[in-house]
Amino acid sequence: MIFGCLALVVNFANSTTNANFYNWDFGDGNNSVQANPVHIYTSTGIYIVNMVAQNLNGCSDSMQMQINVYPHPTANFTLSSLYSCSLPSTVNFTNSSTGATSYLWDFGNTITSTLVNPSATYTANTPYTITLIATNTFNCSDTSTNFYTVYQPPLAAFVPSVTSGCQPLEVTFNNQTLNGTDYIWSFGDNGNSTDASPSHIYVNQGTYSVTLIASNSSPCSDTITINSAVTVHPKPIADFTFSQIYVDGLPNGTIDFQNLSVGANSFIWNFGDGEGSILTDPQHQYYGVGNYEVILIASNQFNCKDTAQHLVVPDYFSGLFVPNAMMPISGIGDSQLFLPKGKSLATYHLQIFDTWGAMLFETYALDKGGSPSEGWDGTYNGVLCQQDVYVWKIDATFMDGTIWLGKLYEDGKTKQTGSLTLIK
Repeated sequence: MIFGCLALVVNFANSTTNANFYNWDFGDGNNSVQANPVHIYTSTGIYIVNMVAQNLNGCSDSMQMQINVYPHPTANFTLSSLYSCSLPSTVNFTNSSTGATSYLWDFGNTITSTLVNPSATYTANTPYTITLIATNTFNCSDTSTNFYTVYQPPLAAFVPSVTSGCQPLEVTFNNQTLNGTDYIWSFGDNGNSTDASPSHIYVNQGTYSVTLIASNSSPCSDTITINSAVTVHPKPIADFTFSQIYVDGLPNGTIDFQNLSVGANSFIWNFGDGEGSILTDPQHQYYGVGNYEVILIASNQFNCKDTAQHLVVPDYFSGLFVPNAMMPISGIGDSQLFLPKGKSLATYHLQIFDTWGAMLFETYALDKGGSPSEGWDGTYNGVLCQQDVYVWKIDATFMDGTIWLGKLYEDGKTKQTGSLTLIK
């Protein structure tokens, strides 16, 4: 008897003597006239093989043998998952083989099992080949193979360049992810990016949570969310207007500034002439003719700032009034001096002469408003001059570049000289 597993290949070794012809009946409906045929049984069962040998004289002999063809089992199994993104990773195997009575598992990690439905634990990031050999009572077997992979997952991490600031706030997110190749960012204000380390501008004030989803070529990903990652403080709005101040109907270079800023609690003014203020609504007097670029920096409690800038052109009253008498002893206040009253003078030269033409006093002194700041007290070399008439002479120009033409007299003429009476 010959037996084996499907599909069974049988090599028939003919040991007949004195025969010239052969007729084989393999019992499955197939025949052969070869001396040593090879036949494949493709169905399970018991087959009776009959061989008839004949010589040239027509004499014949026959023999029979039994062929048993046993069935193969069908090996098959499924995995509880096809991959894992973490270690250690445990997989359960469900055996769906048919026609088998024993099993041999190779989990691809040097560990084997003969259980029907085993499990395996994997401790390394690598692909694994799992093999199941299913065997029946006839020792016929079948093999099934599956694959399981433990991937190296990404580990998402990032750090914002700043965590708070004034609007608009630009933040760069420094990506510190391990094993990542692809990224999806959500900035918390409906903004998104797929850059590795993106920069994002937050326009509106508020507190924002930021989420990063990191992935790689595997099906694994990792997500990290930093709650309240970025706080954007409101920015104040700086603005102001201004108006000229007039005294007795005339401007004196003083500007009244009205602060129109919103959301600010401190202010720095630069009046454009080297001076400034921290008042909310300051006044400032300009002493020169010109255009001044006034800058207001408004700040709030978060030290967020905004700047407003306007061009200020003060209106000026310019002129020079020269008195004609002085009383050094009996006078009160300014009448004790010979001190011309002027405004917005750029240059000034006063000389006092006696009636013989000797110069008794000379000054060029002006204050920052362009007003004469030094007067004659009626003395010469420390001695009070006698009561008499003296002569003054003034050369002056104004800040706007015009020349003082002189004192206007009753005859309608202007002169840069005139008389002064000293009264004791």
